[in-house]
Amino acid sequence: MAAHGRGELHPVLFVHLRGWCAEPCPDPRPPDDGADGADDADTVSVVWASQTGTVEEYVPGLVSSLTAVGVPARARCADSVDVGKLQGTVLFVVSSTGDGDAPDMAASLWEELEALQNKQDKQDASGAAGAPALAGLRCAVLGFGDSSYADFCGFARKLEDRVSALGAELLLPRASCEPDFAGTAASWFAAAAEALGADPDDIARATSSSAASQGPARGSRANPVTATVAAASRLTGGDPGATGREVRRYTFTLPCLPADADSTTDADSASDATAYSTGDALGVLPRNRATTVDEFLHFTGLDPAVPHPETGQPLRETLTRLDITSVTPALLELVHRQHPDAGIDELTGSAGNTADTTALRTFAYGRHLCDVLASYPVTADLTEWLEVLTELRPRLYSISSSPLADPNQVEITVSTVAFTSPRGASRRGVSSGFLAELAPGDEVEVFIKPNRSFGPPERPDAPMIMIGPGTGGDGGSDPVAGLRQGGVVHPGGPEQRQTVDLQAVVPHRVGGLHHQPLRQLTGRPAHPVVTGQVGDDQGEVAGENALEQATVATTVAAATPAGPQSDDALR
Repeated sequence: MAAHGRGELHPVLFVHLRGWCAEPCPDPRPPDDGADGADDADTVSVVWASQTGTVEEYVPGLVSSLTAVGVPARARCADSVDVGKLQGTVLFVVSSTGDGDAPDMAASLWEELEALQNKQDKQDASGAAGAPALAGLRCAVLGFGDSSYADFCGFARKLEDRVSALGAELLLPRASCEPDFAGTAASWFAAAAEALGADPDDIARATSSSAASQGPARGSRANPVTATVAAASRLTGGDPGATGREVRRYTFTLPCLPADADSTTDADSASDATAYSTGDALGVLPRNRATTVDEFLHFTGLDPAVPHPETGQPLRETLTRLDITSVTPALLELVHRQHPDAGIDELTGSAGNTADTTALRTFAYGRHLCDVLASYPVTADLTEWLEVLTELRPRLYSISSSPLADPNQVEITVSTVAFTSPRGASRRGVSSGFLAELAPGDEVEVFIKPNRSFGPPERPDAPMIMIGPGTGGDGGSDPVAGLRQGGVVHPGGPEQRQTVDLQAVVPHRVGGLHHQPLRQLTGRPAHPVVTGQVGDDQGEVAGENALEQATVATTVAAATPAGPQSDDALR
């Protein structure tokens, strides 16, 4: 690579949470089926958008099942779809993120649909209305989400409403999938295939075959592996109560088990089920702490020794795996039935009303389930509680290690969440509090969640500037730390680079860095990249909100000419 003079900067790759880069990193996703351009009207387009990978993993099986019943289909990632070229039949399979927002992959699709809606509204207002923009399009929507969030599958609902308003014909009602989605997704597939003219016997065989062959892969969210804590250390000093900060690093030893139970693997190497790349996330299945379970039992009056009606497991043990802290619409509906004058009906969607998600989020902030029960006592039996409570969600933490250092170990750096509830009770985040009590030798259920949108550029000589939120410890930004630990990993192997570490405090939204400053620095257009993933404990600030409040750790990894180093180019 040619040397660059003082004050100059070689074209670089920018990476940060919801970031931008001067050169797009390689897309590891499988390419869309079929050629670019207008869709074949005889082929069903399965347009998908995934945030953490669940939809992306589901779609290939859906396409195979449709093909098996005689319905030609191809998958199209939403970020490669031109709405104006959609025709024939489209099956939208989408997740939601945030408060019912579009996943990153569907951002451009949603913008196009909004533009079409605005255009149609203006035409209607002027009296020059023509045919609806999506007239002649047939479609159906399958949403993936989690009902413990206020706006469950909110983007799928908005998408269905929008395409319908633009004139598309809905083949069947939208279905909304919980994390345990197999049954709902199978029923939706059967209804969609029938609407598309497939033979009922073929549908039954395809559904049965899919259920038999698509068991959860080892090392997946539905079938995690057991890792052992190798080390757990606190990175921050001082009294956490006084500083408000406690950052810890955890090192886990991954099991050497093959993803396929019938295969074998070298005992000295990481297994297929636990292999990871820099930038991936570690999914942790937390357990409720004993004090949390005791408090729930106190406020509900349930017998800790009573067996679970299906598993026979004592209730105390069952409660370690259930979400007994989140304030959900289902919980508030139970409270509302016994306290109809409490004024919380708007939070539940009672009486056919749509729940006020903003009000629910405000009410729930800083509260645990038991804080609600302290104000509004509820008398309910175990069956009623089991109808309200759901399984604890896994938490995703950006990996701060590189497999090049040790493929059998993985590190995460976590800020322990601690806060005081409105009634003065001391609280800890479910997952970060669970992790904070771990000691070497303890076992934890984990899985690897690939980050499909993060990675170094294909060109090994391309310098990089990586921007990400720090955790407050010496771990810095986790994906950045992983890249540095691995010497920056490229498809062809590790690339040696000189590094310069900088710290920069950004006094405004990091989103403000998206365009002009980076464009001025590089003189090149920007391309979106999603990098890190964070836990989602109640009270924990995640995503862009974290970037608004945190010091941004900026690591410059650049192949530079020999001689004194200077940061003049960044000024």
